[in-house]
Amino acid sequence: MDDSQRLSYDLLSFIQKIDGDTKDSFTSCTACVEQGNFVEFVSGVVKSYGELLLKHDTKEDVEGCFNIICTLIVSTEGDKQSAILDQFLSFLSGQTDAAHIRLKIMGQLYNLCPECSLQRYAVFLSIVKFAQQSKLVAVIQGYFKSVDEWLKVWNLPEDKQRALLLAIAQALDSDDEVDESQAFLIKYLASFENASDAECAAQKAHAAKGAVGAIRAPITSFTRKSNLVEMKAFKQLEKDSKYGPLYQLLVIFSKETLSSYMGFYAKHSKFMGEMKLDHTECQTNMRLLSLCSLAAEVAEIPYKDVSAALQIEVSEVEQWVVQAITASLVKARMDQQRQVVIVNQCVQRVFGQEQWAQLDQKLSAWNQNIGNILDAIAAQTTHM
Repeated sequence: MDDSQRLSYDLLSFIQKIDGDTKDSFTSCTACVEQGNFVEFVSGVVKSYGELLLKHDTKEDVEGCFNIICTLIVSTEGDKQSAILDQFLSFLSGQTDAAHIRLKIMGQLYNLCPECSLQRYAVFLSIVKFAQQSKLVAVIQGYFKSVDEWLKVWNLPEDKQRALLLAIAQALDSDDEVDESQAFLIKYLASFENASDAECAAQKAHAAKGAVGAIRAPITSFTRKSNLVEMKAFKQLEKDSKYGPLYQLLVIFSKETLSSYMGFYAKHSKFMGEMKLDHTECQTNMRLLSLCSLAAEVAEIPYKDVSAALQIEVSEVEQWVVQAITASLVKARMDQQRQVVIVNQCVQRVFGQEQWAQLDQKLSAWNQNIGNILDAIAAQTTHM
C-alpha cells in the first residue's frame, strides 16, 4: 500500500466514524482508492463529505482531514491536477461560514504546492478573493509585501500577473486600506504600457479610480514617484468625453499650482462632486504642492511670495511651511526677522527637460566654484 492509499483509507475511516451510515458515495470513494484513482476519490469526498468535515467540532481533526485532501491534490499531475484543484478551491470559497478554517486550509494547500509552481499562484489568487469575500483581508495583508518577489519566482504570463494585482487592489480597497490599494492599482495599470489601445480602453474605469485616488492623496502619489500623467492607461483619459476633466485635474495635481486648480474648480465644481472629490481637501493639498514647486525654484522665498502663491495671509505662511516639512516635501527653516523661508532641500514634483537644464546650470556653477577654490589654494601654495 503506497502513501496515497494509506492516507485515503485513513480519511475514509474518519468519515465512516462521523457519518455513521455508509452511503453509495462512500462505496464509490472506496472503489476509487482501490483502483488508485485519487482524483476521483478527492472529487467524491469533497462533493459528498466536504461540508460535513468542515463542520466537525474538533479543529485538529478538520485540519488533519483536509491536509490529506491537499496532499493528494498536490501529488496529482498534469491537467487532472488543475481540474481537481479548481474544484477544491471552488468548494472552499463557495460559502463564508467557517471562514477562518476555510482560509487556513487554503493556506495549507498553498504551502504544499511547489514554490515555483503555477498552482501556488492559483491558490494565492483564491485566498485573496476569498479573504475579500469573507472580510478577512487583514489576516493575509502581511503577505502582500512579498507579491513582487513571488511574481518573479512564479514567472507568470502578463494576464495572470494583472489578475493578481487587481485582485489585491480590490481586496485592500474593500478593507479601507486606501493607500496600499492605490499602490497595487497603479502597478496593475502600469502593466498596460505596451498594451494595445483596445486593451487600454477596457481599463478606463480602473484608470479613473486610480486618478481619483492620486488626487485624493497626491502627497503619497508624489513621494512614490508615480508619474501617472505619462502612463498610457491614464493618458487615454485626456480626450475621453467622460473622464477628460479628470485627466486635466490629474495634470494640475502633478505639476501645476493652486491658481490652476482654482480656475479648474470654478468651471468643474459639479464634476468634482460627481467624482466625490472634496474641494477643501484638494485646496489644502494643492497649497502644499504649490509651496513645493516654489521651493524648487529659489533658495530663499519671501513670506509675501508664499502668501501670494498659496492665496493665504502672511501670518499663515509659517504654519503651511511646517506642514510641508512634516509631509517631507521640503527641508527648510524660517527667518522670522527677514521674513523669508530658507530652503535646504526640496522634492522635485516633475523632472523633465526644464529640470535637466536647471540641474545643468547648478552643476556648472558648482564646477566653477570648485575651480575657483582650487585656483585659490594653488595661489596660496605658490606663495608659501
